[in-house]
Amino acid sequence: MIKNNLLESPENISKTNTISTLSLLALIVGLAALAVSFVLLKNNGWGILLSNFVFFTSLAQGSLIVVLIIRMASGHWGRRFFRLGQSINMAFMPFAIVLMTVTLLGHKYIHFWAKHPDEVFWYNPVFFILRNVGFFVIFYALALRLNRTSKLKAPEANKRTYHKLTMNILFLFIVFVLGMTFFSWDMSMTLTHGYMDTIYTFRFMVGAIYSGLAFNFLIMTAAGKLFGVKIITDRIYKHVSTLFFAFSVIWFYTWWAQFFPAWYSHIPEETTTLYAPTHGSFWLIYLGMMVFAWLIPWFSMLFTRIKYKRKGMTVVSASILFGVWLQRYLETVPQLKLSNMISGFHIFNPLNVLVTLGLFGGIFFVLIRIIKKYPEVIPSSEKALDDEKDILVSKPRGWHHVQQEDFEY
Repeated sequence: MIKNNLLESPENISKTNTISTLSLLALIVGLAALAVSFVLLKNNGWGILLSNFVFFTSLAQGSLIVVLIIRMASGHWGRRFFRLGQSINMAFMPFAIVLMTVTLLGHKYIHFWAKHPDEVFWYNPVFFILRNVGFFVIFYALALRLNRTSKLKAPEANKRTYHKLTMNILFLFIVFVLGMTFFSWDMSMTLTHGYMDTIYTFRFMVGAIYSGLAFNFLIMTAAGKLFGVKIITDRIYKHVSTLFFAFSVIWFYTWWAQFFPAWYSHIPEETTTLYAPTHGSFWLIYLGMMVFAWLIPWFSMLFTRIKYKRKGMTVVSASILFGVWLQRYLETVPQLKLSNMISGFHIFNPLNVLVTLGLFGGIFFVLIRIIKKYPEVIPSSEKALDDEKDILVSKPRGWHHVQQEDFEY
């Protein structure tokens, strides 16, 4: 499947071992910081837990969904990312399960309606647990099935195998849309009593896919720099920059469609929720979200000298991740109405930053172990991707067979 293993040289093995050790250390420190936050900040610790849980769950699942969208659209240029997106999602799975369990156990500290379970059926605690656990079980079961099927070699596959792979991806799309609808409502929108927004889930999913694309690109670029190989070609720069520009516009549209209709209608249940993150000490974080998630990516992609350069695209990718991190914080913490809102530092409270870095460290630690076992996750070159042997990057993609010579993108 792969001809050039980036981890063959002793130097690269040493580099990955160092990163793995640092990642594990970051994870341990992050988990300790989370535990300390419940002691020092008391109930504000739930804000740290929830905002990071929502951010990383959407990031990991978005990392998988975006590469599957590219594959189903027969985007031959993106085949280097196919296995990486899978691996990012798998790397976060154990942490997602743990964080979901803790969140469900702390349900009464997070959701005001936990004290009024009989108000409407949606607030029933049993139904709340079932729909969220069900979403995670089905999504990760399909992801594991896809992971297992995609490891078959192309010579071992037949039409039934390719059909099975395609249908698995289709069901993942459906579960992602339905599951993220429940997830965004339960972990974010319904934190405020009476607040309903028809575009909320769409905006939430756009942020997930947007950040997932940036995370895939950032890791692949970092791997190329670390191992001294050119993994990202000009063709990839072209298409990724186009997607960055498109998603920045879509992200801004969803923000506009959510904020301004509520502002003009001036319905208290809606305006209170939308104004909370924009007033008081939250307004700087809100401004940062707009700058990093929209303005910097959108403006940067207008310039060729930025979108075809590794440093420029790396900065833009990091900006998107940072902006969506701010977005997830603003979607959760202000609505919890906690006494100190994670202290005066808000999102930049050292404990919150350590938890975030720790979860990134956890993803990298597991991801490196996956790469060591399956080196094809990070292909060393274009030639390392074998269309004739790798079922995931082979020519049959999407709904029908597409010949490589039929397209140049």
